[in-house]
Amino acid sequence: MKTITGLLLVAMLLGACSQTPLYDQSETLPQSQWPLTQATRFAVAVADTAESYDIYFRITNGTYYAYSNLWLFCKTSIPGRGTHIDTLEIELADVQGRWKGDKSGDNYTALYPYKQQIKFPQAGQYEFLVVQGMRDSILTDISQFGLRIEKSAHKK
Repeated sequence: MKTITGLLLVAMLLGACSQTPLYDQSETLPQSQWPLTQATRFAVAVADTAESYDIYFRITNGTYYAYSNLWLFCKTSIPGRGTHIDTLEIELADVQGRWKGDKSGDNYTALYPYKQQIKFPQAGQYEFLVVQGMRDSILTDISQFGLRIEKSAHKK
């Protein structure tokens, strides 16, 4: 009986970890350059407003990225309610200067939390526009930027 209970618990945990996200897309930045004037755009169709979601940014940076952080401006268009703008700082490296994320060749990719346990106020098409705010006219060694939205593991 203990074996069956243990197997059921493992199966439930594996099922929870492999859930399909509401949205998971990345944009490749040509020549690993992100101009100050270029916005990454993500259009997300939301139907379930009762569910809580976690929103992440997926960032791929190279080992020659000049900074340990990345400032972002995120403009979210909310159906029927206008827009909301956030300014946020993402720490790409720890205090010892080690890059965060999974290494592949000279690149590191990681998910960085943006908003946790949020509920979308109404169903419809949401748009996320993100620009880099590092004051460099062209930010180099950032090769991909993405958005991932998944159901929260913990309910609010």
